Amino acid sequence: MNTTADGIPMEDPPLLTDITLHEDDLTQEAMTHFSYHTEILHAFETYRRNILENAHLTRIGRHLLFSVIDNLHTNCKKVLNYAAENVELLSGTFPIVGPLTIFGLPRSGTTFLYNLLACDPNCRAPLLTEMSVECVPPIARSDSVKQERRLVATKLARQRREKITGRSDEMVAAHPIHAVEEDYLILRHTGIYIFFVAANVRLSVGHRRLAQRPYE
Repeated sequence: MNTTADGIPMEDPPLLTDITLHEDDLTQEAMTHFSYHTEILHAFETYRRNILENAHLTRIGRHLLFSVIDNLHTNCKKVLNYAAENVELLSGTFPIVGPLTIFGLPRSGTTFLYNLLACDPNCRAPLLTEMSVECVPPIARSDSVKQERRLVATKLARQRREKITGRSDEMVAAHPIHAVEEDYLILRHTGIYIFFVAANVRLSVGHRRLAQRPYE
């Protein structure tokens, strides 16, 4: 068993060749409140079939993609269950003014603008750990202990990916990860994953480059 630089044990998980997407852990209350849960499941199931049918993927590339969609769907179900159990959250008073949406071409500075706007104390931009690590239950920004625990989990997940691929995360080098990240990441949990939305080949150029690397 290997460890991270911080001494955290890292087991070598078996490479995934397929996954089973299900709603066994989705409560009846969540299904009743959120009827679109079937649409979300269908979207992830479509991604799963596309991954299986893509002959260009390496074993490691397929494993990484399966891991992503399995984790996203699991987090989605946790959020739906939590919201159904705390239905009063959905009946609260929301701001009259809608969110500010930033659009732009890749590498045009939209992320930089987003991060600048997030510095406004009146802004409520979500944290990366709130969108990608533990979406629920919500924790206070002032709870440094729990926030640090989520940060450690984020680093551990990246280190595991790097260990499997045998190289550093190129996405991090091209797109530095900050505490506050673009909130489009929330859409991934609903089955809207931009990297899978590509014509003909069904996988985007970025994921194809990642998945076709000669890791083995």
